Amino acid sequence: MAAYFLDSSALVKRYVQEAGTSWVLQLTELIAERYALRGYDAVQLASALSTAQQRSAAELESLTFISADAELNAAAVSAGLPVDNPNLHP
Repeated sequence: MAAYFLDSSALVKRYVQEAGTSWVLQLTELIAERYALRGYDAVQLASALSTAQQRSAAELESLTFISADAELNAAAVSAGLPVDNPNLHP
């Protein structure tokens, strides 16, 4: 079964203090600096990378990152994620 990252729920942790907030903030800062991304894009990529690592550890099928943002897609490819752009599917 194919796996796709479409969830943006980690964005809430960027603005609301709850379990995982500190981790998301640290990871977001690292990702934003490493790939020169805006904050929201860094949250998306950090969440996808974390999910991909968890799937890999559980020996599940790899995750495909879906985004229509060319800069974000380039960062995801650079980070080792397979990417698909919905704009390429009319």
